[in-house]
This record gives sequence, structure tokens and C-alpha cells, in this order.
Amino acid sequence: MKRIVASLAALSLFALTACQQSSNTIKLGVIAPLTGDVAGLGADTTNGVKMAIEEINAKGGVGGKMIELVAEDGKCNGADAGAAAQKLVNVDKVIAIIGGDCSGETLAAAPITEAAKVVLLSPTSSSPDVTKAGDFVFRNYPSDALKTVAMAKLMKDKGWKKLAMISENTDFSQGFRKSLLEKLG
Repeated sequence: MKRIVASLAALSLFALTACQQSSNTIKLGVIAPLTGDVAGLGADTTNGVKMAIEEINAKGGVGGKMIELVAEDGKCNGADAGAAAQKLVNVDKVIAIIGGDCSGETLAAAPITEAAKVVLLSPTSSSPDVTKAGDFVFRNYPSDALKTVAMAKLMKDKGWKKLAMISENTDFSQGFRKSLLEKLG
């Protein structure tokens, strides 16, 4: 929750200085898995953003403008997250998007938000590829590239010579796998 509030505070400052919307509201988007296997994560993120927005709006909003949340279901996959990003950017005209929760969501939304110069901030994407996704793409969650440094060190310190890995075909899993294998050399 503290990460979400800090993220919203940063986005609020951005909105205050960069928002050209003429209405009395600032539209903020969320892309999260609201249905499917990890819907609980998406519900937590969305509810945390709603709580933070309520706190900010209760204090008068940002520069007198109230924040309006537009949430879209990214379903923890690239196709749905890409469609969600298109809608948020081109139809809803949000100034920034929090999401995705899953690396695949963030990586699919990134080219869309990058082209539109809309800030995309992921609270939980860990794929190392998110780091290189664009100038308007950020995260406040550690990259798997950092986690795998410690894992590789432990494996080398233990003298382990063989590694077996079961992995799924998702951006998160493949990014983690690739990063670990690079560290192991």
C-alpha cells in the first residue's frame, strides 16, 4: 500500500505540472488482472489505488482537480493488457497508468504508452525487460536481474554444477530464467 501511495504522489506531481486536461478531473488508469488465476493480486492493486485516490481527493485533489480512476482488466496476459492500454490512452485519455501487475501486461502496454508519452508505472512487474521498455515506463519493484545475482552466488558457493528448471512460457518466467542462466555463466 505504501508503494502505491508513493507512486500516486509522484504521479500527482506529474499531473500537476504536465496535465493539460481542461476538466476538473485527472484521469488515471490501472491495468491489473481483475479476472483469472491472479485476480486477487489485481484486486489488491486496484483497491490500493482506489484508497490512495480517495485520500488525495479528500485533501482537495491535485491542484484542485479530483483524480478519477479508470480500471481495465489485463488478465495477466499481453493481448488483453495491450487492448486495455489502447483504450486507456486513446479513448479514456488518461495521463498515466499504474500497471500491469504481471510482467506480460507491462511489456505489452509499454509500446502503446511509450508512443503516446503516457507514464506507465508497474507496482509488481519483475522481468528485466521492463527496465528497457521505454523512457515513460517505470516500476517500483525489484528486477529479477537483482534476485538472480543472489541465487547464482548461492549456487556457486555451494558448488552446485547442475541445475534443473521447470518454467512456464510467460514474460516473468522467461525473464527470470534468462537472467539466472546469464549469472551462472
